[in-house]
Amino acid sequence: MLSEVTHAHAAPSWFVSLGGSDPFAWFAVIFLCLAIYGVITLYSAFDRWAEHKSKGTPLAKTIPTMLTIALLYEIFPLGILIFFCLLLQS
Repeated sequence: MLSEVTHAHAAPSWFVSLGGSDPFAWFAVIFLCLAIYGVITLYSAFDRWAEHKSKGTPLAKTIPTMLTIALLYEIFPLGILIFFCLLLQS
């Protein structure tokens, strides 16, 4: 005679049941959106300041281009940027 013994483990406290809501995930999504908004706001403020300071110099168009590239490196991973660069070259 075999006796079946099952050792079922309880679900960890961080698991969310089907149809349930995870407030920490929503907080993370909102925080990520605010962080990206903050980075873009800081870059645009610095861009306006740099454009004002570089009027009449050869850097007037170079600084906004460098800031745009730096912003792309901040937001997107390097692999995605390399892929887009390869697409633009072909």
